[in-house]
Amino acid sequence: MQSPDGDDLSGPTSTSVRRDLVSGGVYALASAAQRAVAFLLLPLYTSVLSPAEYGRLSVLLTIVGATVVILGAGLDYAVLRGYVEREADAASQRRFVLSIWALLLIAAPVLAGATGLVVLMAAPNGGVARPREIVVALLAAAVSVCATTVPLAVLRAAQRLRHYLLLSGISIVTNAVLTVLAVVVLRLGVVGWLLALLASAVVALAAALLVLPWSLVDPFDRPGVVQALSQGLPLVPHALSQWSLQLADRAVLATIVAPAALGVYSLGANLALPSMVLVIALNQGFLPSYARARHDPRAVEKLRVTITLHVAIVCIVGLATSLLAPPLVGLVVSSAYSGAKSVIPWITLGYVFLGLYFIPMNAVSLIAARTKRIWPMTLGAAVLNLMLIYFFVPHYGVVAAGVASAVGYFALLLAISAYAAQIRVRVDIEWRRVGALIGTSASVYAAGMVLLPGSGVASLASRGTLLLCFSALLAVAAGVPLGAFRGVLREDTGSVR
Repeated sequence: MQSPDGDDLSGPTSTSVRRDLVSGGVYALASAAQRAVAFLLLPLYTSVLSPAEYGRLSVLLTIVGATVVILGAGLDYAVLRGYVEREADAASQRRFVLSIWALLLIAAPVLAGATGLVVLMAAPNGGVARPREIVVALLAAAVSVCATTVPLAVLRAAQRLRHYLLLSGISIVTNAVLTVLAVVVLRLGVVGWLLALLASAVVALAAALLVLPWSLVDPFDRPGVVQALSQGLPLVPHALSQWSLQLADRAVLATIVAPAALGVYSLGANLALPSMVLVIALNQGFLPSYARARHDPRAVEKLRVTITLHVAIVCIVGLATSLLAPPLVGLVVSSAYSGAKSVIPWITLGYVFLGLYFIPMNAVSLIAARTKRIWPMTLGAAVLNLMLIYFFVPHYGVVAAGVASAVGYFALLLAISAYAAQIRVRVDIEWRRVGALIGTSASVYAAGMVLLPGSGVASLASRGTLLLCFSALLAVAAGVPLGAFRGVLREDTGSVR
C-alpha cells in the first residue's frame, strides 16, 4: 500500500509508525491516569487541608518539580539516545545504562541532602514553606529522580510498554493510597503529603530495580557518562525555562489582577491542560524513532510519515480541546466563570505550538545532539510571555494572558525551527501535507465557532459531530490511508515484554 507520494505504508514504515502511535497512547494513558486520580481525590484532600495549608503545599510541590528538573540533569534524553545508539552491543548498552543510574543513585540523594542541611541552618521558620517541609520535598524529588529518569527512559527506548504501564501504575496507586492515609486518615497535613510522596518514590524505585535489575558495573562507563552529561546538562536551564513558561503566568497574574479574575484564568488553564498532557505523551512515543535516525538513513526516511502523523494528532488534540472545553464551562461551573470560555482556545493554541515545537526539538537534541544553545531560546520565550502579561493584561484582561501564552510558545517554535535549519539537521518534512493539515484544522475550528452554538449540551453534540467528520478530512489532508493503521491497538510491537 502506498501514499500518493509513493511512501510504502504497509511495510516496515507502517510498522514503525504504528509502534510509535501505540507508545504515545500508552504514555498518554499513564499521564491521564495520574492526573485523573489526583483530580478525583481532590475533594478528600481539600476537606482536610485548610486553604493556607493547600497554598503552602502548592509552593512545596513547585519546589519538588524544579528539583526533579535540576537533579535529573536532562539525562532522560541522553539515556534514550545512548541506549538506541548501542543497540548492536548489548554489553555496552547495559554498562552505559547502569553507569548513569549509579551516578544518579549516589549524586541525587547527596545533593538533595546537602541542600536540605543548608535549608535547615539558614531558612527562616516563619516562611511560607517551612524548613523541614522543604527538606522532605528535596528528598522526595531526589528519590523520584532515581526511580524514574533512567528506568522510564530505557523502557521508552526499548518500547517495553507493559513494564512502563506497570511502573506507572505502581507509582500512581502507591502515591494515592499513602497520601490518603497520611493526609486524610492520620491528619499529618502538608508534611504527611510530602512523606507520602517520598514513600511512594521509594516504592517506585524498588519496583524499577526489579524491572531493570541494577548491579555494579566494571568498568564504569566514564566516557559514556561524560557524553550523556554534556548532552543533558544544557537541557536543564531549557527545562526550567519551559517549566516557567507553563506555570509562572499564574504568579505574575496574582500581582496584577483581582483574585476572581485569576480564578477564571486558572479554570481555563486547567480545562486546557489535557491538550498539553496529550501532546507531551504523544511526543514520548515518537522519541525512539528520532533517536534511531541519528545513525540509520532508513530511519530518517521513515520519519517523513512519523512527522506527518505527529502533526495530524497534535491538530486533532488542539481542535478537540478548543471546541469542546468552552461549552463545558457553562455545564460544570457557575456563570461567574464564564470568562474562561475565551481563555481556553488561546491557551490550547499555545499547546498546539508546543506539540509542533517537539518536532524540530527532537531533531536538534536526538539527531544532531546540539543542545548547548537551546536554553536561551526557551528562556527568551518565557520572558516574552511574562512581559506580554505584565503590559497587556491590565488593559485587556486575562484573555491577554492566554494570548501571551500562545505567543510565547509560537516564539519558541520559531526559534528552535530556525536553529534546526541553521545546523542543517537531517529531517525530511512533507510540507504540502503538513500545510494541508494545519490549514484544514484552522478552517474546521473557524467553522465550528461561527456556525455552531457556543454553550449547552447541543453545543457539545454538534461540535463533537464536527470533530468526527474532521477525522475523515484529516486522513485525506495527511495522505495517510487509514488501512495502514488497522489493528494498531492489537499489534504486538515485539519489544513489549
